[in-house]
Amino acid sequence: LLAERLRPEARETVAWFRSQGVELKVLSGDRPETVASIARDAGIDGATADASKLPDDPGELRPLVLDHAVLGRIAPEDKRRVVETLRAAGRYVAMVGDGVNDVPALKAAQLAIAQGSGTQMARAVADVVLVRSEFAAVPAMVAEGRKREYRFRQAGRQADYHTVLQAGLALEDGDLDLAEEIATMLAAIPLPSNSQIAGLVFHDACRRGDRERAVAALRDILDGMAQRGPAG
Repeated sequence: LLAERLRPEARETVAWFRSQGVELKVLSGDRPETVASIARDAGIDGATADASKLPDDPGELRPLVLDHAVLGRIAPEDKRRVVETLRAAGRYVAMVGDGVNDVPALKAAQLAIAQGSGTQMARAVADVVLVRSEFAAVPAMVAEGRKREYRFRQAGRQADYHTVLQAGLALEDGDLDLAEEIATMLAAIPLPSNSQIAGLVFHDACRRGDRERAVAALRDILDGMAQRGPAG
C-alpha cells in the first residue's frame, strides 16, 4: 500500500476503510517524517512518533500506541508489542506485512495478511496472502466475508427456530421426555438476559411433567428470539 511512490489505489482503499470505521496505523522502520508524509498522501492522518525507543512499561506504551497513527523507526519486536497493546485495549487487529521484520507482528495479530510478493516467512505465518500483492483487494474480501457471516447467522437463527418448533411439536404430542431432551438444545440459543431464564423454566417444567408451564416458557423463549430479529 505504502511504498516510495503511492500506489494509485491507495487513497481509495484507505478512504473505504475509514468509512467503515476501521482505524489505520502505519508501522515502519523508516524515518518518522518520511512515513508520515506518505501516510498523509494516502489519507492517514494523525500524530507521528519516533518509535526507536518505546517505553518498556505497558502502562506508558498504551497511550502512545492509541494516540499515534504513524510510528517510525520501529523495530520488529516493537511492532509485535504494538499489536499486542492494541489487542489488550480490546481492538481486533489485522496486520499487513511482507518482510521478515513483519513476522512477529503478523503472528501476534488476530488476522495476518501478507503480500504475495513478500518473503516466504511472512507468507507462511499469514492467514491471508494477497497473491497479486494488491491491498485494494481487501475491501472486496471483507465485504464477501460479511456476506458469508450474515448467511451463517441467518442459517443459525433458522436452526434455532427449528429447535423451538420441535419442542412445540413434542409438547403437542404430550411427549415431555422428548421435550426435555430438546430443552438442552434450547439452552444453547443466545437470548436477551430477561428471556434466558425461560429456557431453565422450560427444562424444569418438562422434567416435572408440567405441560402448561412448559408451553408458557416456550412462548417466552420465542419472545426473546423475536427481540433478536427475524430468522430470515
